[in-house]
Amino acid sequence: MVKKLRNKFVLVTTALMVILFGGFLIINTIYNNYWNEIEIVEMLDWIAYSGIFTTYQMDNTSEALIRDIVNDESPIVGIIMSKEGEILYTRVLGAENGATIPKTAIDKMFSYNSGKRKIDTYYYSYTNINDETILLVVMNSNQEKQNGVKAIGICILIVGGTATLLGITFWLSRFVTRPAEQTLLREKRFISDAGHELKTPLGAISVNAQALEMEYQDDMYIKNIVYESKRMGRLLEKLLVLAKLDEQENIQLKDMNLSVICEEMSLTYESVAYEKKVELKCQIDADIHMNGNEDEIRQLLAILIDNAVKNTQEHGSINLKCYVTKRHKELCIENTGKGIEEAVLPYIFERFYTSDTSRTAGSFGLGLAIAKTIVERHKGLITVESNPGVNTIFRVIF
Repeated sequence: MVKKLRNKFVLVTTALMVILFGGFLIINTIYNNYWNEIEIVEMLDWIAYSGIFTTYQMDNTSEALIRDIVNDESPIVGIIMSKEGEILYTRVLGAENGATIPKTAIDKMFSYNSGKRKIDTYYYSYTNINDETILLVVMNSNQEKQNGVKAIGICILIVGGTATLLGITFWLSRFVTRPAEQTLLREKRFISDAGHELKTPLGAISVNAQALEMEYQDDMYIKNIVYESKRMGRLLEKLLVLAKLDEQENIQLKDMNLSVICEEMSLTYESVAYEKKVELKCQIDADIHMNGNEDEIRQLLAILIDNAVKNTQEHGSINLKCYVTKRHKELCIENTGKGIEEAVLPYIFERFYTSDTSRTAGSFGLGLAIAKTIVERHKGLITVESNPGVNTIFRVIF
């Protein structure tokens, strides 16, 4: 339980930090790209209206200014075209060896002269020089390439940060979960020690009460002592089982025939069901093998079948199924009866929880908790679904 708590703390903390910082990096990247595009378009508009390309001349000051803005990787090209789309003059700024722009891209810019300011990787500004010529100022910003590099950098940063954060969080989780671990260890030790200490005096009380009952058979007080001592013995037995399961973290698994175990346990409870006038039906596939602890699986079936018998009305039915799917082995115990209320279902496997708040039905609320512990020790999953007034289905998946 402590291990699960620690893993949950690590996963939740790491996931939260990754979402926060990852979201921040992504938003920051989008924000920067947005304003970079705006700045590029504004710069192209300024160059287009500055007359640099239309005068065919450029003084030293203007050229120095342009050199500060552009570079060899992102040259600016001025294209003077006729109204019919013929290229009349081209000049490149910011590239020593010149720059070329595909004719298809230029044709698109000429066609989409309003609204759009970007074609593929090219940003452009469009202005009329006179009635016969127009000016296209184009810049290949290599934005996609830059975005790809940034994306790779962000991914590396997120992965590296996540790994570092995971290590730090896992190291810190030892200190966070230590109080809970100590509390659980004290609880387990208390249950185990108290159970063993109570076992001897309770056994003596039970033996003496039974001896008195033989001598005073009609004494209701003695009968009550016998009944309550047996009831306390059952509670003590369940507490010791829980303590044993908690202490033995490593389970010894071996190959076993689940089909045979289900058949034998159904035969064991067939007479109990018959006495209550309940029909116990079985649908068990043959030769279903799995790795597990046979004693614990028998105890699991005993708990679930006994629980079904107790909660099935007279002339009702119980159906025990054992079958194999493509990926799992499954047990299914279905019984008719009043069912379980939906509000109760989330707590049904908690220790000492019982839907009978007065606890007059004799249930300790430990049977299903033991069943869940056994299933989890076998790396399985146990679920319950109920239709009040119709049926209840417990399903175990291995």
